[in-house]
Amino acid sequence: MFLNQILNPKPTAYSAAIAEATGAHRMQLPIIERIMREVIFHSTLDWQTKDQFDTGALEAQKEYEAARGFYEAEQKSIFYRFHLVKTSDQLAEAIAQLDRATAKGKPERISKCQAKVEKLQEMNIKLIEQTDLWERIMHRMSQILA
Repeated sequence: MFLNQILNPKPTAYSAAIAEATGAHRMQLPIIERIMREVIFHSTLDWQTKDQFDTGALEAQKEYEAARGFYEAEQKSIFYRFHLVKTSDQLAEAIAQLDRATAKGKPERISKCQAKVEKLQEMNIKLIEQTDLWERIMHRMSQILA
């Protein structure tokens, strides 16, 4: 589930510049960018000169390498949490649609809505499990690194 999105993250406006500065793999680029924002610069990246940006990218890559397990678990936790919120919203909307269809008494619409709700409930459960797993792994990695 969502494997393609994990293995092929969407590039950002900074991905190419980070890859050029570090030679990092495309899967590492979002992590390095987040480290640059949150750990190295504590800010956005748009005000950096090219030299500052490249130096920050290399520092972020070193930070990533020093705590790879933590940062990879954190990335997956963020990813699954994001999709959990989206799916929860879709589930709430599907339940509202089911309620409306039930109130109108339309059997075909009710069965279609029930199928959608069931599918989203299954997906929601899987996302809760994955989010919980990666948050526990991230927590454990932070304990090990402390």
